[in-house]
Amino acid sequence: MKILLITQYFYPENFKSNDIAFELVKRGHEVDALVGIPNYPEGKIYSGYGLFKKRRESIKGVNVYRSFQIPRGTGGGLKLMINYLSFVLSSCFNVLFYFAWRNYDAIIVHEVSPIFQAYPAILLRKLRKVPVYLWVLDIWPDAMMSGGGIKNKKILSFVNRLVVNIYSQCDRILISSKRFTESILSKGDFIAAGVEAGLSIAINGIANIIDLYSQTKEARREVQQQINEALEYIKKAIPAIQNYQAALLRQSEVLVALTQCNKAFVCAYEPLRKQIFGEPTFWKYLTGIKKNQELFKTTDFRKDLQPVSYTHLTLPTNSLV
Repeated sequence: MKILLITQYFYPENFKSNDIAFELVKRGHEVDALVGIPNYPEGKIYSGYGLFKKRRESIKGVNVYRSFQIPRGTGGGLKLMINYLSFVLSSCFNVLFYFAWRNYDAIIVHEVSPIFQAYPAILLRKLRKVPVYLWVLDIWPDAMMSGGGIKNKKILSFVNRLVVNIYSQCDRILISSKRFTESILSKGDFIAAGVEAGLSIAINGIANIIDLYSQTKEARREVQQQINEALEYIKKAIPAIQNYQAALLRQSEVLVALTQCNKAFVCAYEPLRKQIFGEPTFWKYLTGIKKNQELFKTTDFRKDLQPVSYTHLTLPTNSLV
């Protein structure tokens, strides 16, 4: 489906409109979003954005179109009303000259304050016969009394008539709380839209639970498969590790045996060296080379050479494996 989301508040502002837009994209739908310039809640335009800057962008697969909007500022009353009206008028202008020439299967209005942001959707509904789904998160004019402190009965009565008109021109009214039902139905006969919205919410909720269960089950299956593969690898690796340990042990035993042989050779050679060279000095070594060469050739050398005992040499019985 090709869906148009209309809301005054969108990423990088933190609202539920982000969740619904990104989730619809994940489910394979094409989503355009007609939104405001981010300035909530500080009342100042976010860094990187401006009245004539970064008005179009793509965020996580959502095509974002930002309407001209006066920041809400830090004041109340008049500044806030200008903020609301600038978004509504600018969005209606965008609908007439851009979105009316595009095809959509549905329009979703994320209705936090103000409810007037539904007017661009209603305008497009009249022009292109596209169904409008109004997702009510604030009840008007109640929100004006509780949040804005407005108590003028004439103003509240006028706004109430606008709200009734908006509700009557929406194909579906989606509610975020059962407590909204009484307030909405008190304004007119919206029972059909309300009941169908309730069914839609229930069906979507069940679908989300099923999707979550399926994803969890699939994730558990993948984790179990990875665990099985790891265990199989360990099982195959154990004999190799054991062989490696045995090889290390044999190498250690061979090194011990070679060390013992080297010690035995040194012990056996020491008496012979003293008999030939006497006590070792460098001078004796230099002057005795020729003399000893002659000595090696005589038969007396062999007769006078004392035999060396090797009985002190002990080697490990399992040294050579």
